[in-house]
Amino acid sequence: MDITHSFYTGPLTMAPVESSQIAAIGYDAATLTLGVTFKQGGHYRYANVGPEDFEAFRLAPSAGRHFDKFIRSRFSYQRIQNPPAGDADVPGALEHLTRALQSTSEQIMRSEVRAAMASLGAS
Repeated sequence: MDITHSFYTGPLTMAPVESSQIAAIGYDAATLTLGVTFKQGGHYRYANVGPEDFEAFRLAPSAGRHFDKFIRSRFSYQRIQNPPAGDADVPGALEHLTRALQSTSEQIMRSEVRAAMASLGAS
């Protein structure tokens, strides 16, 4: 591992992946930086990852297996303690949005039931 490498610390747009290990991945082609967020927590940046390597990772049938075999020990990495604000926590945001929509749907349904009961003269 090249410990003297200067890692890109700017924001990356992360996209969720279907994996038991990995929550989301992102890539910056200008700096050849791969971002990986793990489900167990932890956000890492991998340096000098070519676009073809990212595409192979993004399209792999198993993101976790591909990561273990082709990325983990091949590229220099750095753990990011506090990812930049632009790094979208897509899985977390989707979970929050889902809960908010469920809550809103329940509130709308209760309101509609109350309105229907009121129109029928029930209370």
